Amino acid sequence: MKNIYKILLLLPFILLSTLLQSNIDDEELKIYNSSFISISLAIATFSITFSFLQYQFSPYRTLLKSTSIRQLIFSYITILLALSPLFSLFINSKYVPTVSLFVIPILVFMLLILLILSTEESNPKYLLRRMLNNNEVTNFLKRYEIEVKDQINHLKKLEFSKIDETPMHDFGESKYQTILIRNNPFDYINETIEISIKNSDIDKFDSTIDGYLVFINKILNHKICLESEFKFKIQKLVKNSFEKVAILISEYPNNKNLQNTFIEKVGVYLKGKALENKQTEEVYLNIVSSLTTFAKKMLDVDNSDGALFIVSLNRQLAQKGIYDLSNNEEDKFFEINLSIFPSEIKVIGQKAVELKNSDFLYRCLEELGYLGCTAIKNNNYHISIQCLQSLVQLGREARANNVKCFWSHCMLETIDHAEERIWWMLSWINHLDLKSQQQWVETFQTAYSRLRGFKREIEIVNDNGKSLFRFKDIDEPYKESFSNGEYYRTVDYSDFKEIKEFKLY
Repeated sequence: MKNIYKILLLLPFILLSTLLQSNIDDEELKIYNSSFISISLAIATFSITFSFLQYQFSPYRTLLKSTSIRQLIFSYITILLALSPLFSLFINSKYVPTVSLFVIPILVFMLLILLILSTEESNPKYLLRRMLNNNEVTNFLKRYEIEVKDQINHLKKLEFSKIDETPMHDFGESKYQTILIRNNPFDYINETIEISIKNSDIDKFDSTIDGYLVFINKILNHKICLESEFKFKIQKLVKNSFEKVAILISEYPNNKNLQNTFIEKVGVYLKGKALENKQTEEVYLNIVSSLTTFAKKMLDVDNSDGALFIVSLNRQLAQKGIYDLSNNEEDKFFEINLSIFPSEIKVIGQKAVELKNSDFLYRCLEELGYLGCTAIKNNNYHISIQCLQSLVQLGREARANNVKCFWSHCMLETIDHAEERIWWMLSWINHLDLKSQQQWVETFQTAYSRLRGFKREIEIVNDNGKSLFRFKDIDEPYKESFSNGEYYRTVDYSDFKEIKEFKLY
């Protein structure tokens, strides 16, 4: 159906050829045989030459690794049609006018078709749609699977260490990612993105990112990928590919609009996965991790809007998981993995500390504060703990790096804003049962003490039926000790230059 317009385009030329055939006298036109032959050859030459020039003027010509098969086939057909008057001359010269008048309109049609084909074959949107065809996706996965299996068998022969004598970092799938596949759609997408950025081609960039996300969906949901033996290798392929795309886009700091378009499209994609409660699956967490690296690069090039979108995205993905936690009983790691999102916010906030960007750091504290309140209200342990730990760590690092509050109307320091958000979270534990309240009070005591550097005790008191918090600050340096076998270490939080991060429980 998609090529029906090309067939319809042929009909008027066929009618014209037929009309000419019914109104000619071969004998009268015989004297123009040489002209007919020349005209046919000239049209063919012009058609083929002009169509191939289309590739030369296309900014995306480097995407074409070889001449299009379709282009070659139609070029050969054009040449044969152009030579048909010449061939008829050897049979009987009186046939030349008849054949020529039939062929010339068809050659004009071939001129149009060759131009259409060259436009399509040099258009990355068209080529990407072709790659997204189900048969093409299946073909790629089959080729990739064969290459992976061959390489695994080869690498097994090169493994010389026993399992119990191999460091943990030497396990994993990274050694399977050196596989090179011809006509790899991921490579094509990378090249298209790079060219579209260089040419400020927003339309092609936008379409390529859309196609890329569709392609990721197709391969992750393909029956070949769903087989347990092959699934993790494809997920690693997607991870590596997304990292390359993110790095590629971040290397062009003067294209903030394109960067933000990329971030927003990926954000919508991940939110779509959250609607299916899939945001904590490894492949999507890998994408989130790559976005964190991307956000840090955005802060380097003063694209705070893009980086803030990523921070907000992490909060929303975590909150969606908290709201729908009851629907994920089959996924035992769902709740635990949700804590990765506030952790990613902390990492981006640490970059803001490094750059002394107190404005952006304040936004990170704000996001963690709101997310922490959502977690406490729902008594979600893992996210609450991670939000508390992140607020404490960002506050301590800001103080150690002398990061002041950005607002000239504010007398508070950045560490005070971190403490404010901890108070927001603490204020919500009154809505929990008494046992949970006491457990959380002990955790908040530790969080406050770490942040302030000196001991703080918290007590819940009843004032006329209303629960209130009473703080008792002790002028004693807060220290925590850790031992592992014969190794022992003490962290002195009163030393404000000490920014060692220790797991909060």
